[in-house]
Amino acid sequence: MSSTTFKQYWLPEKKGFDSLKLRSVPKELPRLGQILVRIKAVSLNWRDGIVAIGTYLFPGPNALVPGSDGPGIVEAVGEGVTEWTVGDRVVANFTQEHIAGRLTRGVGLTQLGGEAQGLLGEYFIFPKTGVVKIPDYLSFEEASCLPCAALTAWNALYGLTPLRPGQTVLLQGTGGVATFALQIAHVAGAKTIVTSSSDDKLVKVKDLASFDAIGFNGQIHCIGHITNPDPLGAGKDLRGPDAAFLALDHLCVVRGVVVGSREQLQDMLDCFEANEIRPVIDRVFSFENAREAYDHLWSSTHTGKVVIRRRQAMDHYIRVLSELLTITLAKALIAYSSGHMSHSDPSYTTVSLAARSRALCELSATISRQDQTASVTETALSACLILLTSEVCLGSHQSWYNHLIGAKHLIACAQRQAGGSLVKGAQALRLTSEGRWILRNFAYHDIIGSVTLGTKPLLFPDYLRDTTHEFDSYLGVASQVLIYIGQITCLDLSTTYVEVGVHPSRNYLSVEHDVESWKCPAGTPSNFQAVAHAYRGAALIYLYRKMRRHLEADTNTFLACGTSLNTMNGKLHMAVDNTLDSIGHVPENDVSESSLIKWNLFERDYKRHITSENFVIFREH
Repeated sequence: MSSTTFKQYWLPEKKGFDSLKLRSVPKELPRLGQILVRIKAVSLNWRDGIVAIGTYLFPGPNALVPGSDGPGIVEAVGEGVTEWTVGDRVVANFTQEHIAGRLTRGVGLTQLGGEAQGLLGEYFIFPKTGVVKIPDYLSFEEASCLPCAALTAWNALYGLTPLRPGQTVLLQGTGGVATFALQIAHVAGAKTIVTSSSDDKLVKVKDLASFDAIGFNGQIHCIGHITNPDPLGAGKDLRGPDAAFLALDHLCVVRGVVVGSREQLQDMLDCFEANEIRPVIDRVFSFENAREAYDHLWSSTHTGKVVIRRRQAMDHYIRVLSELLTITLAKALIAYSSGHMSHSDPSYTTVSLAARSRALCELSATISRQDQTASVTETALSACLILLTSEVCLGSHQSWYNHLIGAKHLIACAQRQAGGSLVKGAQALRLTSEGRWILRNFAYHDIIGSVTLGTKPLLFPDYLRDTTHEFDSYLGVASQVLIYIGQITCLDLSTTYVEVGVHPSRNYLSVEHDVESWKCPAGTPSNFQAVAHAYRGAALIYLYRKMRRHLEADTNTFLACGTSLNTMNGKLHMAVDNTLDSIGHVPENDVSESSLIKWNLFERDYKRHITSENFVIFREH
């Protein structure tokens, strides 16, 4: 397996929040019964604080990755996993092996971020039973608040004797567990009393539900001690029930509260979804500012949950980088959106043209900056590709290609320090997840564009190697096929791209073998497989048509390789039939984002023109 790395926080020692360090670790694929999840957010609990300072009572790894509460997107599934598919939104179960029933000591050792390694990183491999589905109405930040605090509140109210309407619930404080318990008790029809050291916090949670509030310094009028005997015999009518009698009659139950099982987590989510309960989030910190999130948690000034959000590519560009770069991307996005709107409302045409002009000026200013950094280059490339896509959607084929040429020059100018040396060009962009996304985005337009325009790609796609296992927003799981298409585009009678010094016929056969042998990664869902096989089939059609043209021009050479014109025609027709069959197995409403974007490449013109050999992508020139 070719592995990449990802970022992860860890505690090499537990001596305070300064012990929290960021490191890069190998990214692995899931094995039998496992799933790989890209973590989108992690919320903090008080437990995370005491783990970091070394006062947590339970044993755990010395070099611990903290964080127990995290949702994400399934990126890959291992062998034998049928419950989950790539793209599913899931959230972690706090105690990984606590599926149902009582918590045992051994199962308790699978609690994330304390007894077992946690989630404060970009990826995590779960057992297939270690997660549950996130309700659609919840964001990743909201879902991150659920596994510990919310489930603890749920277990306290429903774990032993279910809460009933009309009962009274006393809640101490306005932290994560208390605010969840307030919301749960409210929808259950119970009366709630909330105590707090801060009147301001009580005011904040008033929006969640109606309740009686008691401040830390408030007074409760009391005459005597209602559970003590009355030695003088006076005031019998003022005494409450005897505490011993309550316990004997099982009217008083004292129990410890733990988090809860996977079964309880699912029950809680069903309740939350039915009542649209949303977590109270006090503040969201970026992944890079995790240390500040710990400080905020420890200050006890928060009401609700403290969340650390994974950096998203667009968030990175718009929120983290400088104002100048934010303007660059924002203006490109405005140009893109106004261009789309002009299709349905012609009044936006002038607005669109003006927006494109401003975006180009801003992009030019960004490219001209003297303090050109890797981040500036990535941002400029992103803006360039956004403008390119805008021109494609508007049908301006010459303009979009000019943007592609500009992107090529920006890629050539990219540079980044790595391992004590300066890495340049596409290799510099390969060092970051954003850079790899930019390269795949560029490659898609460059390679598919080269086919439709009858040219060679601006850059040979060897820069995509070892990045095609990543789920791609343009080709889904079939990114490797893009490399093959690029190789095919470069093939001609004098080519040396694939194997230097070897006759083109051998190069053709080598690429044919690679394309025919390509398979989807293990565990790929059937809908993605169908799309991927359609891409592979289209690549074969393109290859066979080029081979047929060269066979007609150089019959003797191809005959020497055991290939005839009739054989080639047979392969071409079989590839057409197989590709149409793959297309027929793709559910139109259940495909990847990218497939919907360019579905016309396969569906709209393919069936109409395939017999006349005008397949819209791989047509004759």
